[in-house]
Amino acid sequence: MKVMVYKYFHVYGIVDVYWIGFLGQSAIIAVGYIANVSYAFNKIGDGIARLTSVLITNSFGAKDYVRANNIALH
Repeated sequence: MKVMVYKYFHVYGIVDVYWIGFLGQSAIIAVGYIANVSYAFNKIGDGIARLTSVLITNSFGAKDYVRANNIALH
């Protein structure tokens, strides 16, 4: 599923560049820059989600349910 979403946005980005291309070179540069910034924030969010999952799993493994609940709520 994640690959399908990635491919959709990749094609969507190509279509954006095509239509933005009519506005000029600076518009293409702006779209490319924002796409990279968006990708970076997406990866930071993925990292935080994975870290949270690992912390909760470790807490459950240690039978520290209070800590697991605390991590999940925050």
